[in-house]
Amino acid sequence: MIGFLAAFMRLGADVAKNSSRIRAVGTLFIGFVLLWCAGISLLDQLSNGQVIVYTIAVISIAIMPVIKPHVLFFVYFVVHVLFLIAMPYFQESKQLIYGNSVNSTAFVVMACAIAYMRYQKQVEDFINKKTILQKNEELKRINKQLQEANQKLEMISKTDGLTGITNRLSFESVLRDEWDNCMQHSTPLSLIMIDIDYFKEYNDHYGHPAGDRCIKLIANLLTMYAKDPTYKVARYGGDELIIVLPYTDKEKAWNLAEQIRKGVEEKALPHMYSEAAKHVTISLGVNTVVPSDNVSIEEFIRNTDQALYKAKERRNCSVCAAYRP
Repeated sequence: MIGFLAAFMRLGADVAKNSSRIRAVGTLFIGFVLLWCAGISLLDQLSNGQVIVYTIAVISIAIMPVIKPHVLFFVYFVVHVLFLIAMPYFQESKQLIYGNSVNSTAFVVMACAIAYMRYQKQVEDFINKKTILQKNEELKRINKQLQEANQKLEMISKTDGLTGITNRLSFESVLRDEWDNCMQHSTPLSLIMIDIDYFKEYNDHYGHPAGDRCIKLIANLLTMYAKDPTYKVARYGGDELIIVLPYTDKEKAWNLAEQIRKGVEEKALPHMYSEAAKHVTISLGVNTVVPSDNVSIEEFIRNTDQALYKAKERRNCSVCAAYRP
């Protein structure tokens, strides 16, 4: 028994690797126990003629579903045949030999049936658990796909389809958040509103696909110049674009607007139907405030739009700030 215990402990250190060896040692262990108990019952024939120890061992092993039924049946068969052959050498009474043989055989048959049913139940439980695990894995995979799809949908809902930058709906949410942050820290918040000069004429003469490419070019330029990670470039509508600049004072916002205006002119995208120049130009309105309860977001946007309107009135390719006269 100590030898079997040592073997099981050693093999049990790596069950996956030693599974076949564990089954083999387990089969030998069962055979050993049956032979041992059969020997005890044979010795009992010399005194009281009982086979209780052997039959208890037979039933006890049957309720342990660790061995395949056909293997267990073979072990039972070999041990029981040896038991029946040896019994006449220990028991003189033919009547007891007959009774013990019938009873012990009945217990062996019953044990085989029990072992088969318990093994089948174990296999069924294993299959059910495996099925549940597979379904759980499938549900996890589907949930992950749904999460990824939701993230993509959320991104799409916040992104302008033409330019790939933030859309107006998301811009309003971003502006609201930045307004609250700047109000909390009493820091300036700037806004730059951009409009492409004579864009209707550009669309009418060069076509809508060319107009779309023009808007995308301007959006890419804005993203390139507004490289601060806190800045957010958005399409406000049509050919109007807007930049939110948190923690940015009026001079810095004005300078960035000038850089953007010059950058667009340097691209020299032909526009023969513009009254401002022979290439595409933009007008920009700049507004800076320190958010407080005395001014609203709506007023902030309205003043920026008015600054853009003044810029377009001047020359359609200028920068005008709401805070400047």
